Amino acid sequence: APLQAMAAPDHGILTQVENVVPVGRIQSVSLGQPMLYRPFGLFEVMVQSAGSFGDKEHAGSAKLAPIVGRNEVDRIVKLAFANLSVDRFPFKLVSQKSVWRSIIASVWTLAFLEGFFFFARTVVPTSVPLPFAASWIGGIVFMALSTLMAVKRYKTTGYAVADGFLASRQGVFRRDLVAAPLERTQIVELHQGFLQKRWGLADVKLITASGVVVVSDVELAEALIAVGPRRHVDA
Repeated sequence: APLQAMAAPDHGILTQVENVVPVGRIQSVSLGQPMLYRPFGLFEVMVQSAGSFGDKEHAGSAKLAPIVGRNEVDRIVKLAFANLSVDRFPFKLVSQKSVWRSIIASVWTLAFLEGFFFFARTVVPTSVPLPFAASWIGGIVFMALSTLMAVKRYKTTGYAVADGFLASRQGVFRRDLVAAPLERTQIVELHQGFLQKRWGLADVKLITASGVVVVSDVELAEALIAVGPRRHVDA
């Protein structure tokens, strides 16, 4: 029997392109919400299909709806996966330790920048030296903004496992939600950096035929339960 297919119009001004995507080859669904969409409750809906990942001419991602209201999202998503409902996902926040990991990374970045500029001022003296206080003020402002972004990123990042799907959401300025069925997963990887190993965290990467779904800084015990036996640990 032929595969059921859906047609999704692509963008184009002089030339209009229409993608026909076999439903059986769809690997994941994603919802995007750019900053200008959020005040109006609008989304863009895309599907990622197998067989063309990395193909520049025929991309493995097709846009089902470039702009759609919240009340229409579920109806469009069900064209790809009949049993998928984004409203039913019980999203959980990632570990609060992710905030501290981001802050520590910012401290290392600030230390590198301060060291670089100190070395540069020592080797190449300027006619108008930068006041020492200005360097500290800049560092304080940098750390304040970095901490604010770390907290905001933590509050907008989450994951859920329900109805046979793994879903992740993230983004501060642009919000993205990706959902992929676990049954179409080729491999699940757990990645742990130095701080993540010490704090019991892991990045979960669900690899499908069309791409990767990533959830960062999940408690290791929860990650092992979520991914089940198909995992590959990369420390």
